[in-house]
Amino acid sequence: MTAAPPPPSQSLVERAFRLPAGSFAFESKLVDAGGARIHYVDQGSGPALLMLHGNPTWSYVFRKLIAGLSDRFRCIAPDLPGFGLSVPPGGYDYLPESHARVIAAFVESLGLESYTPVVQDWGGPIGLHLAGLHPERVERLIIGNTWSWPVNGDRHFEWFSRTMGGPAGKFAILNFNAFVNVFIPAGIRRRQVDFDFLEPYRRPLPTPERRMPSYIFPRSILHSRAFLTECEAGLARLAGKQTLILWGDQDIAFRPKERERFEAALPLHHTVILKGAGHYIWEDAPDEIVSAIRDWWPAAANAYRAG
Repeated sequence: MTAAPPPPSQSLVERAFRLPAGSFAFESKLVDAGGARIHYVDQGSGPALLMLHGNPTWSYVFRKLIAGLSDRFRCIAPDLPGFGLSVPPGGYDYLPESHARVIAAFVESLGLESYTPVVQDWGGPIGLHLAGLHPERVERLIIGNTWSWPVNGDRHFEWFSRTMGGPAGKFAILNFNAFVNVFIPAGIRRRQVDFDFLEPYRRPLPTPERRMPSYIFPRSILHSRAFLTECEAGLARLAGKQTLILWGDQDIAFRPKERERFEAALPLHHTVILKGAGHYIWEDAPDEIVSAIRDWWPAAANAYRAG
C-alpha cells in the first residue's frame, strides 16, 4: 500500500488563518516598529514598492500584485497594527495618525532610502502623509481610489463617517463585521464574491475587540481633520513626482472628483481608468494593474530623463 503524500507546506499566514496552501505563499517577516510588532511581506528585488492597505483588509489584498511584480520589484506589504498579523502596543488608539507614525518607524527599520508608495483607501492618507514629510525618499507614486485632504463639509463623506463612525455603524461593525461582510462585496464589481472569498478577510477579525480598528477608520474621516490637513500640505511637496493613478470607475466611495483633484495636484501623472472596477481595485483588477505598472515604469523613467 502506497503511503499518502505529505500535505503541502503552508506559510505562516496560511497556518495562522487556516487558509489553503498556496493562497498566500510568501515568507512572513516580523519587525518591531513604533511600539508595534509589524508583520510584513518583503518579496523580490529591484525598485521598492511599499504597498499600504486600507480598511478592513491586510497584506493579503496585495497577493496578486506581489506575485505579478516581484520578478522586477521589491514588494513590501506590511499589515497595519490590529490588521492581519500585526500586533499593536498596549493602549493603541488605531487612529490614522498613529498608523502613519508606525509606518514611518517601519520604513526607518527597513532602512528604505528610496521607495514608491502603492496606496488605496486609508493606505492613501497614511502613505502620502509619510511621503510628504520625506519627499526626497520617494521615487514615484502609485495611487488607487483614495484621498489625502480634509473632507469635512462634503455631504458624501459626512454621511458615511457619521453613519459608520456613529453608534449604528459601531454596532454593525463590532457585532456583524460589516466592513468585511457588506462593504467588501459592495466594493468588488467585476466578480461574484462568495463566502469562501471573504474568509481570508473574516478570520483576522474574529471578535468585536479585533474589529475595533475597522470602526475607528470611518469615524476618523471627520475626526482626524488635523492629520488630513497635514496630508494635503504634504501632497504639494510631491507635485514633482511621476505618478500612476489607478482608478476604479464604479467605486461607491471615491468619485471622479477625487481622482481629478489628484490629477491637478500631481501634474506628472498618468491615469489608468479601471473600467467596471469598484473600490477594492487590487481584488477587482489585479492583472490590469500589474500590466499598467510594468508598462508605466519604464515610460516614466524615459519621461524623467527627457525632462
